[in-house]
Amino acid sequence: MIPDQPDNIRVYVPIDLNKDSILRRLGGIIHTYGSVSEKNETSYDIAVMKLMNQVEIYDQVMAARAGEGGHSKEGTTLVSEIVERLRVIPDDCAETFPFELIDELEHEYGIGGV
Repeated sequence: MIPDQPDNIRVYVPIDLNKDSILRRLGGIIHTYGSVSEKNETSYDIAVMKLMNQVEIYDQVMAARAGEGGHSKEGTTLVSEIVERLRVIPDDCAETFPFELIDELEHEYGIGGV
């Protein structure tokens, strides 16, 4: 270690994590893929899961700021809106997406049809 140098490193990743930008990205995904079918459900799922990773970070940050344990109010509200948007994706004989994701999110965040 170099004397008088801090031993911690901070990494800043520029990423816009706010409710509006996340919902805008989801809208873009839905617009790109359209109705979900057996042909595109894997690609659709992968794209939405990348977005859900951002939602998890957003939720953790908001919970930490509020000093809350578990999910934040803002995270739960955001996930509720995501679930509603996933529900209205036209289904063209998809097998699992977005149905399993909706069930997972409802269970984890205690929302919707649980």
